[in-house]
Amino acid sequence: MLLIALPCQTDWQTIKGILETLANKPTNPELQTSTMFWSKAGQGSVTLTGDEVQQFGEIIRELMKDDATFDNLTMKELENLMQDAILQILKAPRIQRRDEINKQVVELKKHLKEGVKRWTFIIPVTNLTLERKQLKIGNVRLFHFTDIYVNRWDSMSYNATTRYSSETRKKHREEFRRYVLKPLKGSVCAEVMVNAKHSRALEVALQEVQNALRAIMVFFVGNEDSRRSYIGVKGDIMEQSQRHILSVSSDKITSFQNQLTGTLYELKLDKSRINWMLKNGFKKISVLLAKQKVNSFESRLKTAIYWLGSAMNVPITHSQEEMDVRISLAREEKTKGKKGLKDFEFHDVGDRLIKLMVALESLVILDQREPIASNLSERTAFLVAKTTKDRMFVNSQIKKLYRLRSQAVHHGRIEITYSELSWLSLVVQAAILRLISGKNRLGISNDEEFRDWLVRMKFS
Repeated sequence: MLLIALPCQTDWQTIKGILETLANKPTNPELQTSTMFWSKAGQGSVTLTGDEVQQFGEIIRELMKDDATFDNLTMKELENLMQDAILQILKAPRIQRRDEINKQVVELKKHLKEGVKRWTFIIPVTNLTLERKQLKIGNVRLFHFTDIYVNRWDSMSYNATTRYSSETRKKHREEFRRYVLKPLKGSVCAEVMVNAKHSRALEVALQEVQNALRAIMVFFVGNEDSRRSYIGVKGDIMEQSQRHILSVSSDKITSFQNQLTGTLYELKLDKSRINWMLKNGFKKISVLLAKQKVNSFESRLKTAIYWLGSAMNVPITHSQEEMDVRISLAREEKTKGKKGLKDFEFHDVGDRLIKLMVALESLVILDQREPIASNLSERTAFLVAKTTKDRMFVNSQIKKLYRLRSQAVHHGRIEITYSELSWLSLVVQAAILRLISGKNRLGISNDEEFRDWLVRMKFS
């Protein structure tokens, strides 16, 4: 998910020009393969065909060039607004349609600015222990939903129902407290405030919280997989559950097994872990996530953080020792001309491998036309290693793992050991944290300065 800065201005003259073209459309168009139809009760209907459908799409794209529109309205809302406007334009007599276009454009501009409010969301988080009062990440505040918040939201909910009878208000209050507030009590929640129209506000808020949680996963320590300490917005991560599996053998011996699935242990943000995060660039990541406008290099960092956090949240359910043995044996089989892994493949491992490589590529590959494999391995080596010997090792390993990534993407075969996957995770983490912690000291504020720095590193 490469974050690209969009143009911040809509060209209204372009929109007017397209509307004038549509205003002169035939009254009874011939049926064509590409059509678009809508109607409004008591107002009539409109049918767009052929190039007109494309022109309608051009208007929507032009409107979404404005940052506020892009952030606050869904495409469906924009389409409905434009459909209403075009219907009014076509209802007007031809001689008056130019004036109607100007009128509709004024109304549209007014509507795009209306309805944007500041919303506060409280979103429950799964499998996270916070051993401090609160933690701020970007625009998100993690906190414990205590009795104070239960009473606060109970009061706000009650005051919002003043138009109802006292009996209805009392019943609503009891249900809201029982089914909404009480389940949240004692849990870790994320508070985020967004400026948006109601239809877009929750989507924006969820994205902010998910990005903040991914940023936490960047600071993984040791082997989180053995503990299955994965975190996310409630509902996004499979919480701990027990399943019972029945089996029967060919000689009629029956048995059953109990398995714990989902998360096993909560991710603990205790004092020592938070101190380690703070020493390794956590505050700078927090500031970066809070920024609404970022330059090309900051966009690159945000993208890499997103993908590394996503990678480390992929549940690995296999025994790590068994996985290493099976993969190693499969490689030996392949060197002897045999099939290798057969049907035993580790698809969740492949998911993490691909996401890790996306994180690394989005961080150090500046142009898709450049030789990706060689530049990826070379630049990563200069980022994370200091000696010539270490750089040569990193360079060769990244080339090897990139081939395994390509094998997974193009052939669906996963042949990376858990040890190699863990090593790659640490390399991606080290590359991101070095650039986050040192970008000001290194004098990097955009992609060109980053390219120059990489060249200097190579030839120094």
